Amino acid sequence: MFQKLFLLFLMMFLTLSTSEAKSSDLLSKEDKVYYFGFDLRNSITSEVPKYKPFLEYLHKSTGYTFKLYLTPIGTSATQMLLKNKIQFAAIGAMGYLKGKDQLIPIVRGLNQDNKSTYHSMLITKPDSPISSINEIAGNSISFGSETSTQGYLIPRIMFEKYHISLDDFSSYRFSYSHQKCAQAVIRREADICALQDTLATQLAGKNLVKIIHTSEPYPSSGIVANKTVPVSVINKVRQALIDFDPQGKDKQGLLNWEKTEMPHGFEAAHEEDYLPLYKWVKHFKLLEN
Repeated sequence: MFQKLFLLFLMMFLTLSTSEAKSSDLLSKEDKVYYFGFDLRNSITSEVPKYKPFLEYLHKSTGYTFKLYLTPIGTSATQMLLKNKIQFAAIGAMGYLKGKDQLIPIVRGLNQDNKSTYHSMLITKPDSPISSINEIAGNSISFGSETSTQGYLIPRIMFEKYHISLDDFSSYRFSYSHQKCAQAVIRREADICALQDTLATQLAGKNLVKIIHTSEPYPSSGIVANKTVPVSVINKVRQALIDFDPQGKDKQGLLNWEKTEMPHGFEAAHEEDYLPLYKWVKHFKLLEN
């Protein structure tokens, strides 16, 4: 029964997204309706309720209307931005870097420590004999998505520093969301998962997984706009996002915002913030994908 309801929910939103995408192509510089997307990190049913009240906050703060767009399966928010199907999106650093010539970074998320950084973590089952990154070779690993910063790019950087290549694993796979990546370990479909720190910490706290390695801090996910959006609009949205106080005055109406990658709101983002990661994206030739 739950599965049928979920499929009905998904079809309804995808149908809505398709119709919205067609209308978004007609946006002019004077329009005040903008489409907002995101790369899937958990499930659709958990992500959509988080963004609905957030977009309502942006509407009240800027006067512009923001409509949520669900990225079709097999594509990314970056691709939708570059096609102008959406004008704003919450994406990771690699998503921005893949389209940086046509995208403008607006803000970066602030974590629980009020820092605009995050980590990638390697997890395994609590009863696994694997206890450190030095012991992962020869095992199977699951990544989130090929366009994920925490789920793929940062793990690749970690492996490079420990002289580990993808060929050293018995197998590797992409699960296309952080939640599904974690489930692969929990269900013993993979020995290891490369996961974003927020979800990894939550699952470890429930003794569902064991964290065996934490990366260095890297620039956090944020919100970007494509360059079709007028500068005046971007500036107004940026200020609204910097003023956003999810722990205080804007907390009412939000749903599980503390479980996002920006629980304490945002700070202004700049192109140079992403230069340390850009060299790695080029090193791994990920811009070619």
